[in-house]
Amino acid sequence: KLPLELGEKFLTEYKKTGHGSFSDADSFRKFFPGVYVTTGFGSSTILNVSLSSLYVHYKYNDPKGSSQKTDTIRSTALQLNITPEVAQVNTVENNNEQLLAPGSAHSYIKSPAGVYTKLKFPFSDIHSRLGEGQSINLAALTLYADPEVYEDAAVKLSPPSYLLLIHKDSLQGFFEEGKMPDNRTGFLSAAFNATTYSYSFNNISALVNYYNEQNNYKAFDLEYYLIPVDVTTQTNSRTGQVEVTSVSNQMMPTAVRLDKQPENMKLEMIFSKF
Repeated sequence: KLPLELGEKFLTEYKKTGHGSFSDADSFRKFFPGVYVTTGFGSSTILNVSLSSLYVHYKYNDPKGSSQKTDTIRSTALQLNITPEVAQVNTVENNNEQLLAPGSAHSYIKSPAGVYTKLKFPFSDIHSRLGEGQSINLAALTLYADPEVYEDAAVKLSPPSYLLLIHKDSLQGFFEEGKMPDNRTGFLSAAFNATTYSYSFNNISALVNYYNEQNNYKAFDLEYYLIPVDVTTQTNSRTGQVEVTSVSNQMMPTAVRLDKQPENMKLEMIFSKF
């Protein structure tokens, strides 16, 4: 419940000629920039708001509005809905110092606004196989995680369902502009495999071939980020195929610890020559 004074302010403005600041969106934004909602439950808490509306409840006199044609007082409300076009700012506080310590045998991924992993592809080591006339038909990347890192159910978080593998230079603007993975600079993993505790990128060969050409077939290394994401899908009514319609930052609490041992970070490639 918001202060009564705020509702009175809204009604006073609405009663002005032409409804005052309610006449257009720009004027209303200046009149009422918004509200900030937080939780008082302490740490390890996050709010997931599925719908936001602002109601201004008020009463008014309806002359001869009753069934007996006498004046009556009615109650109603002015409803203002929050839409995706309204600017929203999410604030999450994290303490990630321990997760960022160098020299660890593990890397960490946590959401929201937490930690992501930087992955370096040392393609300069296999450059002799990536010359002109050489192409990669298949490059399957598999990353393994450590199960049951935290036994305490009160603080244990589930692994993110999907990871986005994206080139470091392509991250800026990706989420803000609603972009989709192009299977060249950005790839979406298969759903997390709870049996093998792993993430799979079934074929990232286009990544290697694209940057091999961009670098004029010279030795190169690539730096990519692994970011937890939320994926929205729909089923194509004609083909029955499940299609990805949006990829956004994961805002639910998730965490996973990846094993950095070489045997648990596999990139299998098949070459061809033409």
